[in-house]
Amino acid sequence: DAPFPPALSSPLLGKHWDMNKLKMYVSHVKQRFSPTLSASSEAILTAYYKHQRNGSERNAARTTIRMLESMIRLAQAHARLCYHDEVSADDAVAAVQVLESCQSPESMNQGLHVQGIDTPDDDFRRYHANLMIRLGLAPPEGGSSAGG
Repeated sequence: DAPFPPALSSPLLGKHWDMNKLKMYVSHVKQRFSPTLSASSEAILTAYYKHQRNGSERNAARTTIRMLESMIRLAQAHARLCYHDEVSADDAVAAVQVLESCQSPESMNQGLHVQGIDTPDDDFRRYHANLMIRLGLAPPEGGSSAGG
């Protein structure tokens, strides 16, 4: 991984960033990274797209090649935010999670963290594992690295 630019690396690590710092970070990662799909991220996005195309609850108006392109862009954006040159399986799963949370009100609750029960990382690992099962893909080795 490349080092953070001086304006972004500071004692603020671990603290909340103000809007200016966040804008600087987003601008930096947009310029610095053009993430490419890894084999695992491509497999997840492709399997999810096929699952949506062949599913009984399929909405033909939503399941187009544009949906696949949107998932790829979401996964690339997630990779950038995580400071990566390559789209990981976790980035692809995060893109699917965002897409599913936008498709129906019920799915919104599935992706939200419940205070006091698990950590957000635990929630993401569970979502990742369940998605792999739904898509008929092998579960991630050793679990998901939640966010990375």
